[in-house]
Amino acid sequence: MSTKVQAPSEQNHVKTKEFGFYLVAIFFYTMMTGIVGSYRQAYLVNVLALTDDQVSFYNGFLSIAGFIMSFVYAIIIDNRKITKRGKFIPLINAIAIPMGIVTMLLFYTPDGLAGTLLMIYLITIGMLHGCCTSLGNSINLVSYVVTPNMKERDKVISFRSISSAVGNSAPLVVVLVIGLIIDAVSPNNPNKEYIEYICSASLISVVGTIITLMGMRFLKERITYSEEKKNPFKGFVDIVKNKYAWTIIISETLKNLRGIANYMGPFLAAALLGGTDKFLLFGLPTGNGFPRNYDASCRCSVHIL
Repeated sequence: MSTKVQAPSEQNHVKTKEFGFYLVAIFFYTMMTGIVGSYRQAYLVNVLALTDDQVSFYNGFLSIAGFIMSFVYAIIIDNRKITKRGKFIPLINAIAIPMGIVTMLLFYTPDGLAGTLLMIYLITIGMLHGCCTSLGNSINLVSYVVTPNMKERDKVISFRSISSAVGNSAPLVVVLVIGLIIDAVSPNNPNKEYIEYICSASLISVVGTIITLMGMRFLKERITYSEEKKNPFKGFVDIVKNKYAWTIIISETLKNLRGIANYMGPFLAAALLGGTDKFLLFGLPTGNGFPRNYDASCRCSVHIL
């Protein structure tokens, strides 16, 4: 039995408190994903001392497996039953704690692991992280269903993007500060980089999990859904012909190309500035993680929908 889709409205529905908590939750949730994107590769190379072949195999396996599993995650999200809290909020509440735990584990490796066992452990944690981030991305999708007012929805989506972009860069500041503390307390510590990563990841994970759960308590989904199953390829040609769709495609392509900077940034910081914790000094002038493509995709999505 399908539910009636709520018609567009000109009334504002999102309260200031709700809006504020949502933006804060987005900020801290994105910090959890941001530290992985900025420092995971540096951890593998500098701390675990993986070879180029091992890093290539790790990245290649997760990329292929992640692409395949993305269809499974999409089916899971799409087929979730709608509860009193909505479609996405219960999923975010369920995934927040696992997300925090896995984020910490990405920067922790048990002693004694080497060779095949080490690779199995890293890939397992990497796959779990891919699952958590795919399902946890529902926190971004909530912005589309918090209000039937199209203008208000556009505002929520835009501010969500800004909060997410700034949160993505915030781990650079955390790692820098922890690095300065380590230098002050224990100069020339041989394990400085590992301590930076595990302390930063732990702090961000704990705070990020708590704030995300708190933010979801105040959030409300106001748009109901039709449960009617439709052909996913229907309207594909219309999307290809839509100028707004191509804006999104180009925007996402450029964003993915910037991943090269995320990969090389910590290594350049270590080579030129003396430590990966100085990555912030590259991130600020290049705009890494800050509002990039300033929400072209979010602004255009309303036109497509």
